[in-house]
Amino acid sequence: MDLSTNFQFKEFTSVPLNEIPQIQVFMLKNLTINLLEPIRDFLRCSIEITCGIRTMEDVKRLIAKGYHPSESSDHYFGSAFPLNNPKKIQIYGKEYAYSVGAADVVPACGAKIAFEKLRPYFKSNTNEIWLPSKMLKVGQLILEKGDDYWLHISNPATILYGKSFIERYLKRRPFLISLDNGESYQPVV
Repeated sequence: MDLSTNFQFKEFTSVPLNEIPQIQVFMLKNLTINLLEPIRDFLRCSIEITCGIRTMEDVKRLIAKGYHPSESSDHYFGSAFPLNNPKKIQIYGKEYAYSVGAADVVPACGAKIAFEKLRPYFKSNTNEIWLPSKMLKVGQLILEKGDDYWLHISNPATILYGKSFIERYLKRRPFLISLDNGESYQPVV
């Protein structure tokens, strides 16, 4: 199934399409049409999807490899995932189900180069990227490094939630850098 001009469903998950809730398909289409396609056009290069919809098995595999996936990651595409962090449990309860969709990607020009090309267009106070041809509303765009670099790009929470709910429960810094497999993050101003 084509999600957009350059991205197909199978790039984001190995789960069969008929087993994916329609709300997740909606999130994937928004991510590809409104974020990945314009970023691909701006960079003028292809983009490889390295992680899309995460399952519990994916999370366990990442932890075993030394990564630090967030308990409240947008990679869960709205599926409820158990929480262990007491601060998060106090806010959300025992499960987090407010994710809105994300992908980890590696542009052909390189994730670090892509991040630096995009960086001058970041508007942190509005979660926007003002490209020359289009304004993009983003949840987060994070340059991450493990063995190599990748970009984490997520939908804005506004695709599902209202402003007051977001301000109270889902507010995140939009532009970050992590050079230690997601263990710590530095804001980009």
